[in-house]
Amino acid sequence: MHDALFLYGTLMPGHLRWPLIEPHVLDRRPARAAGTLHDTGRGWPAASFHAPPRGSWIPGWVVRVPSDATAVLLWELDREEGIAEPPDPVVDLYERRRIVLEDATTAWAYHALRVDPAWPVIDAWTTTDER
Repeated sequence: MHDALFLYGTLMPGHLRWPLIEPHVLDRRPARAAGTLHDTGRGWPAASFHAPPRGSWIPGWVVRVPSDATAVLLWELDREEGIAEPPDPVVDLYERRRIVLEDATTAWAYHALRVDPAWPVIDAWTTTDER
């Protein structure tokens, strides 16, 4: 058994936090999720996921990880993404949720709880100046 994660920013292959995920990856492939991607100006993006057909897509990667490694990996990623234990929507920037990708794959992803109107919408996360 396996679980899927959708990666759109600093967790993607070749980016700053990829080494956190890479040891657990069974396979990976490009994917898209319905939503809007924002540049926070802080060295990482923020994604707002919504159901199609609003017309905007977030490009990224879907990775499969073994089910027996998922709980620990998600706990580590939650800490990296600043999610409190237990999660607190008042202070957390993101929440982890299941989304459905363009190809109907269900995957875990990090959804921004708040988006600053000053953050520009971007087509994809391509910067290497990450924090």
